[in-house]
Amino acid sequence: MPKVVLKSVYSFSSEDPAFPASNLLKSLKWRTQGVGQESEHVTFQLDKPTIITGIDLGNECSCFIGVFVARSGQEMSTENYQEILLTSSFMTPVECRSLENINRVRCFSKTSLVEEVAKEKWDFVKVVCSQPFNAHTQYGLSFITIYSPEEEVKEESSKLDTLKSPSALGRFALREESPETDDRGTLFNKWKQSKDSDQGSSSSVSVSPALAIRKASAELLTKKTTTENDKPDKPTVETPKTPKAEPPRRNRIINHSDDSDEDDRVSVAKKPKPNEETKPKKPERAVEVKSPPKRVSYQPFSQLLSGVIYTISGIQNPERGNLRQKATEMGARYKPDWDSSCTHLICAFKNTPKYNQVRGLGKIVQKDWILNCYAKKTRYPWRRYALDRGDRDESESEDEVHDETRRPPGEPQSQATSSRNRIVDSDSDTDDEIQRVLAAKAPQKDIYDKTTEEEDEGQS
Repeated sequence: MPKVVLKSVYSFSSEDPAFPASNLLKSLKWRTQGVGQESEHVTFQLDKPTIITGIDLGNECSCFIGVFVARSGQEMSTENYQEILLTSSFMTPVECRSLENINRVRCFSKTSLVEEVAKEKWDFVKVVCSQPFNAHTQYGLSFITIYSPEEEVKEESSKLDTLKSPSALGRFALREESPETDDRGTLFNKWKQSKDSDQGSSSSVSVSPALAIRKASAELLTKKTTTENDKPDKPTVETPKTPKAEPPRRNRIINHSDDSDEDDRVSVAKKPKPNEETKPKKPERAVEVKSPPKRVSYQPFSQLLSGVIYTISGIQNPERGNLRQKATEMGARYKPDWDSSCTHLICAFKNTPKYNQVRGLGKIVQKDWILNCYAKKTRYPWRRYALDRGDRDESESEDEVHDETRRPPGEPQSQATSSRNRIVDSDSDTDDEIQRVLAAKAPQKDIYDKTTEEEDEGQS
């Protein structure tokens, strides 16, 4: 639907100098000047009498907004205004007092308007805003958009076409143009079209430039090969080799030794080893890296979440109480506020105060972690239910812990119990070993510990 042009602001009850009523002509905010007034209004004059088929309203701290219309000459008295859009609610009383959702937008189609009033054309539109629940804030409109039917736009375009092509010039009537008459520049266009058509026909017959280049290069190559084959072979003339002048004897001996060493090195390097044979290299097999299988342990249901100290953010009762009950049954501990002892934060959405406090310090998970662990009787790794996508993409560092009732029959006990038994057995073994070591290390009687008197008595 086409938009209706708001010509000007006809009147208003009050305006803030920073947000005047003329801002609405530019789709900007309008606010009242003072506070404490229950209702404020602003009146617009349309560009022409128009049928209204839709209205879009953007709120600015107003609780109720209504729209009225009037014709030219009746805009002075408020009694002549008729209500085209019934007063609609944009905020609840609670939202008015806490100033939440102050910029709500509502779009009203033709079905939402008063049917009898919407059929006629109007010149003035009056918007009335009210705020009875908060007397300490300014209010008004963020924007207003009015729509008209497409038929009026078509009528305007047809009128403009008739104005552009007048049939009379003063007392003289203009002759209608026949299809055979040529406009300005038509002769040149015809000549250009005929030239383009001739060029198109010639280009269709002629060879493309790329093909012509290939043919030319192929002809040059064939000519070059034929000229080289036609040339007679030149007779080979053997030139007699002139013997080199021998250097002096001293230099000859030195050079001879150096050359012999170099020749020996080259010969040794060139000689292939008889045992060396070129063996084809075997293709290397791709080593498959298998991820280690996840370990599964078993615990009683009342200890599935043992060691978990959690707090909750963004979840209200009764759902909050339900989560606390299920987590407590699985062995977790609840704290109302986050501290250094907490490990998990059960959060409904991002950017809550607790979320900003815990981010980077603890594990932030969704409420589905508690619900699924309780329903499946399994403690799943927290990264599967992390609130941040970055935590979910990282590898899991925890193993699944199942309820003891889900242990398959015939499976051995958990590692904790077996290790405990091993420790008891090892204690008994170590006691025996200690006794044997102490007996072996008992100090032997030294013959040199006796005094000389004792030796004399023994000899006598």
